[in-house]
Amino acid sequence: MSVTDQHKTHQTFGGKIVVLRGDFRQILPVIPKGSRHDILASAINSSHLWLFCKVLKLHTNIRLLMSSSNQDDGEMKIFANWILDVGNGNIGSVVGDELEVKIPNDLLITTTDDPLSHLVDFAYPNLLQNILDYRDGKRVFEPDTTCQADENEDVKQEWFTPEFLNDIKCSGLLNHKLTLKPGVAVMLLRNIDQTSGLCNGTRLIVNILDSNVIGAAVVTGRNIGNKVYIPRMNLILQIQDCHLSSNGDNFH
Repeated sequence: MSVTDQHKTHQTFGGKIVVLRGDFRQILPVIPKGSRHDILASAINSSHLWLFCKVLKLHTNIRLLMSSSNQDDGEMKIFANWILDVGNGNIGSVVGDELEVKIPNDLLITTTDDPLSHLVDFAYPNLLQNILDYRDGKRVFEPDTTCQADENEDVKQEWFTPEFLNDIKCSGLLNHKLTLKPGVAVMLLRNIDQTSGLCNGTRLIVNILDSNVIGAAVVTGRNIGNKVYIPRMNLILQIQDCHLSSNGDNFH
């Protein structure tokens, strides 16, 4: 802060405008091994700064704009309104300390013999016919190195063998080995380029597998048929239980 702004030191964020984005009603903070109280206490609306915040609400449903037909648009609008009513507490009845919500029949899996297979067939019809032999796919490996930091200088690198690092599975980090092949359907987990439709949740069909890039075609939204290329992206993840940082150069 400059000398001329010293009179603003008593103001929140030094008088600067700070944009906080997200929806804590849908996505709560992640507190490893934290209780429900710890999670709620970490939300921005539990902070004393919340009194100085002005809430700006979104009024346009982007997913509705991405629908490919009028029928999809109507179904998504009904579903979006239902989800909003559930979040606002307009649907359901209070039983004790819990709210019971009746799920519409069209959102339920009625079969009981193999519900997972039924869900896969509904989301990806004729999946087996459209995908070639899975064993012929190309395996994509992630690096198995750790980042040397000041706080873990006393930790010997030989303690963490490649086998141990390869078995680590946690939120935000992909598995060490992925088996992909041309023709397989994948979902993007990172926001890369919104104008090209490369957002979290975009579904793609893999066309090209290279060492540092994956070529694919968009199959959802307004950019259906567009050819895109997904590069490797560096990801550093803090693994609290092991007191180390994992450096992953991988696809998302």
